[in-house]
Amino acid sequence: MATPQPDPLEPLVRQLGVPRRDLGFLDALNAAACAQLVADIERAKGLHAAALGEAMEGALNQLPRLLRLPVRKLFGL
Repeated sequence: MATPQPDPLEPLVRQLGVPRRDLGFLDALNAAACAQLVADIERAKGLHAAALGEAMEGALNQLPRLLRLPVRKLFGL
């Protein structure tokens, strides 16, 4: 009895948080291309988070010191 092959798009489904049926257009990708796409998305999300962090720090530095801590707590930083 053959074991079922894992769906190469499953990591993309988890990464993007969308139903599998919405990623049908990616069926043409092989497993290596899917893995590369997941890695690229993770890298982009990391860069995006870093840029947002830097922007938030810059914005907080514009506030008076006494307001920075309450604003950090408000935004969960």
